Amino acid sequence: MPTGVDIDVEGVAPLVNRLSKFDKETYKILTKEVRQGLSEVAKTAKNLTPGGTALSGWGPWLVSTGQSAQVGSIRLVQGTRDLSYDGASVRRKIRSRAVKRSQRGRVTSFSGQVVTTSAAGAIYSLAGSVNPNTPFARALRKAGRGTTWPRALTDARNKEGPQAAKAITEAIQRAAKAVETGRG
Repeated sequence: MPTGVDIDVEGVAPLVNRLSKFDKETYKILTKEVRQGLSEVAKTAKNLTPGGTALSGWGPWLVSTGQSAQVGSIRLVQGTRDLSYDGASVRRKIRSRAVKRSQRGRVTSFSGQVVTTSAAGAIYSLAGSVNPNTPFARALRKAGRGTTWPRALTDARNKEGPQAAKAITEAIQRAAKAVETGRG
């Protein structure tokens, strides 16, 4: 599951609902502009994410996915997931996206998100958020890796979020105007 931060947009669910069902081209443009509006938040999060290794001695960790198969007398290799931290890989997997949440076919909320889809990135981002006294979380803090959760993502949202929210609001206003003028 990705770990991320939201930039919520209040009161636009009816417009997004209409666009996603009846004006798909304008909806597509809106989601693209939301992603572009969040690009600076994602860029800042990537810059705040440590390169190389986040903590000396981290990994490689191979965790079983529980997936294996048996064909006759041959047992196929069980799947594993690599949780080792590689800064370049974690940075590549920080992305922005537009998210609509629906209930019973109606859009109930719309937001922009910046997420990390890397397992190691999620571990780095959330370590210590539930129990700040684990040895791993203490070691990250001691290494100067911050105390806000999710790490890097929250700081990036706090720094670049107001500009992103403004860009998203302007994109929504353009979409609403396109619907009003019948361009969409």
